[in-house]
Amino acid sequence: MRLSSISLSVKDLRNIRQGLTENTLINLLIDDEESGDRLTLIREIQRDPMRDTLRHLDLVHIDLKEKISVDVPVRLIGQAEGVKAGGILELKIYAIEIECLPTEIPSGFEVDVTEMNIGDSLHLDEIDLRGFETSMKMQRTVVSIAAPRVEVVEEEVIEILGEPALIGEEVDEEAGEGAAEGDSEAPA
Repeated sequence: MRLSSISLSVKDLRNIRQGLTENTLINLLIDDEESGDRLTLIREIQRDPMRDTLRHLDLVHIDLKEKISVDVPVRLIGQAEGVKAGGILELKIYAIEIECLPTEIPSGFEVDVTEMNIGDSLHLDEIDLRGFETSMKMQRTVVSIAAPRVEVVEEEVIEILGEPALIGEEVDEEAGEGAAEGDSEAPA
């Protein structure tokens, strides 16, 4: 496998930016090569988080007749009953690795979580992979609904004896009642 770098103008990147996701097929037309054009697959996209502009694309040359390994995103559909009841939805697997021909790459695997309740989990073997092969363990949990975590805070009770003293008044600690001594005013 031969690695090579290419540079694209900002204008070229803007033209292909719409709909640009990982696993997108791009036919590169390269003037200075003998083959003329090259079918590639986007493996990774790096974006500038502040400007939302493309910074880098990793492209891989592919053959349409050979199976490749790709990560296909998991897309959740619906609102789980367990979440409505206060549970926490935990997505454990964000993408499923499959093997397929480049022209058969699905845009994602949809997982309906509507009927899931607190304590329920959905495993990879319960998801419709539409006949695609995966090397992942089928018993892996894809999504689960956890019970909310409740933190018990014990309140400290302070017993106050008698009336509170005013600022500047001396307190008779021996009496334990917190009352002021005498009727004299506090020094200025």
